[in-house]
Amino acid sequence: FNPVTYIQYSIPNYEYVTVEIINIKGQSIRTMLQQPHQPGSYVTMWDGKNEEGRVVPSGIYFYRMRSSNYISTKKLVLLK
Repeated sequence: FNPVTYIQYSIPNYEYVTVEIINIKGQSIRTMLQQPHQPGSYVTMWDGKNEEGRVVPSGIYFYRMRSSNYISTKKLVLLK
């Protein structure tokens, strides 16, 4: 993606959801959200920046979505 990507997800039940961006070394780069959600479909946007607001280098990243009974990790490729 370049310069932003949208992460879509659905929640079947009321859940506390965390979505974070992780680098290839497994280090957390940015926490996109940590909050309770009502059932429904949602979208969050990552602009290629870390927690400090600095643009991260091109490369492979992952986003991990967690709730009380679900964990999913998917790959992202950032190109500049």
